[in-house]
Amino acid sequence: MNESHATHDPDGPRPAGADPADEATGAGADPDRAWSRRLHEKTHEVELIISAGLLFGLLQVPGSLDQWFDGLNLRLVGSPWVAAFVAWYYTKLIVYTLILSFGMHICARAYWVGLLGLDSAFPDGIQWERLRYGPLAKSTYREVLPSIPTLARRADRFCSSIFSMAFLVVLIFALSIVLS
Repeated sequence: MNESHATHDPDGPRPAGADPADEATGAGADPDRAWSRRLHEKTHEVELIISAGLLFGLLQVPGSLDQWFDGLNLRLVGSPWVAAFVAWYYTKLIVYTLILSFGMHICARAYWVGLLGLDSAFPDGIQWERLRYGPLAKSTYREVLPSIPTLARRADRFCSSIFSMAFLVVLIFALSIVLS
């Protein structure tokens, strides 16, 4: 069968460049796929709740870790002290990585919310005819500036990647603690 005339199997391989996030779910679509699609579109709410809660809690952890290590510092000697030091050091690295990641995630989500607000306030985007720039500047800006929905989609994907990368880094640190 010719590839250009092949039908797209929803469970089969996707054509090159096809983005599953951009596919529309029709009336005959699988209800589980539609549910999964709606769930995927609402992950930002869960991400914000988790980020805010973890950021609030994690800001209090470094002091507690220092108190724990200071209590053990004078009691341990040799290998147990090295093990406690490595555990303390790596745990602080994990905590500071998470604080930085979730802080950046909340800031990026605030930018995303601002873009959504701009899109709802100005649904037609920039009104180029009302600008007082010259024709060359207008044409250059039209070519260079992406639309607000495009910026919002990019920001949403960036936020989701920050969220998942934070947990990946934590797993790498935790694995290194176990191995050391």
